[in-house]
Amino acid sequence: MGVIGSAYGVVQSVKSKLRSRRNMKRQRRPERQGPLFEVLEQRLYLSATAAAFATSALTDYGPKPPALMMPLTAGTNKSSLAEETGGQRLPQSGVVTLTTTTTPTASTAPVISQVAMTYLQANGGNWSLTIYGTSFGTQPAFNGTSDYILITDTPINGSSEWGAGYGGDWVWIDVTRWSNNEIDISRFTGSYTLYNWTINAGDQLQVTVANPAGGPASNTYQLVVPNATPATPPVINSVNAVSSGSGTWGFSVSGGNLGTALATNVSDGSYLNMVDVTKHFSIGYIGDAVPVSIASWTDTGISVTASGSGAYSVGSGDKMALAVVNPQTGLVSNQYQFTMPTATPGADGPAITNVSIQPLSGSTDNWTVTITGSNFGTNTTPLSTSPDLLILDTTNNMPAGYTGDSVTANVTSWTDSQIVIQSFGGSYGQSGLVFNPGDQLSITITNPQTGETGNTTVTLPVETAPVISNVSFQQSNGDWTMTVVGS
Repeated sequence: MGVIGSAYGVVQSVKSKLRSRRNMKRQRRPERQGPLFEVLEQRLYLSATAAAFATSALTDYGPKPPALMMPLTAGTNKSSLAEETGGQRLPQSGVVTLTTTTTPTASTAPVISQVAMTYLQANGGNWSLTIYGTSFGTQPAFNGTSDYILITDTPINGSSEWGAGYGGDWVWIDVTRWSNNEIDISRFTGSYTLYNWTINAGDQLQVTVANPAGGPASNTYQLVVPNATPATPPVINSVNAVSSGSGTWGFSVSGGNLGTALATNVSDGSYLNMVDVTKHFSIGYIGDAVPVSIASWTDTGISVTASGSGAYSVGSGDKMALAVVNPQTGLVSNQYQFTMPTATPGADGPAITNVSIQPLSGSTDNWTVTITGSNFGTNTTPLSTSPDLLILDTTNNMPAGYTGDSVTANVTSWTDSQIVIQSFGGSYGQSGLVFNPGDQLSITITNPQTGETGNTTVTLPVETAPVISNVSFQQSNGDWTMTVVGS
């Protein structure tokens, strides 16, 4: 047949194999369609064709037969399926897939701008991924697969590529957050590590997403898996604890390698656990009676508040123990012990004694605001919006700085006695969204640790033209001195 005929035969075999893979996939998931399925079909064909020409032999690109046929029953915990099946690959009938039925409304294709990977030393060599970009849409957190994300690993050792996260894949992903601009994958689960399905340094990774609301797939982001550098465990250096007579209490944690987590009004997760050693109950972890409110969580600081009642009320003098888990690396911090201070009812509310407002250097309509007083608590900076700060222009009914506001307040410092807002950003300056001289500003501060609030009202300074009220001259030894008096 010659070289051309041999190559033609290889291509026909590849197509036959791919049709078999497609048929099997459609038999397992008859509804599978849409932009990511088209990306997957094209990717399988290209990779299979290249491999066939390189080796003159076909590789089994489809899933191997399941080693253990165990149907998935209602109520099964998806995160423990791998253990329940003895670590074997799940059968086709046991694939857990998150699907969302929506009316296609997305008109802009998602764009992936960056994918960051972190080696999870404490999780058996697993990895976490953070996908950054635009127009991802939203969907609930899940541990399984989805119709809207496709991850393919091409191993550096030459073994067959494999997929994760897409409907029908046996390797799952644990998605803790899916927002319009960021997707957080805390680890790979399901049949990860079976059949050489592991991510290793040097592997080629391809990531594609689609908006659950509909529309075309994103670009395919490609990256090389970095070296698996062991992560450094988080360290708690200090805890500033505050208790108020109203039953609200909180603390600010300072340390290093704490990772990052999404600020939320109610947190009942697996990254923070505090124990009231005196009264024998836990706070903030999954299933605990007392959830916490996370005001901020950065790599160097965490600010948390909570309110308990009855037997679950933290009191003055209670002995406490705290440990945190870095959400990205899975490593656990040291256990930090401290004592809750004496409650002083009514004395923990923020008291604003002075507000200095100066025009921002180099700007004609922006401002630098310095708020001075006491009992502000502490907050992790920098921050742009917060549930603990609200600046309202009552003249124009324009809010700024509060969570969800389009006008942000660029807070560069927040201590117990002073808050510095370097400037205003976000949509500030657009469509007339500015603070004008003479406007009345209502400033409200909430102590992140106690939940107590304080408020004051100020007026933006007005620049007026200088006024000369008197000019006088005086001569001495032939020289003249001119004195100008005015305001």
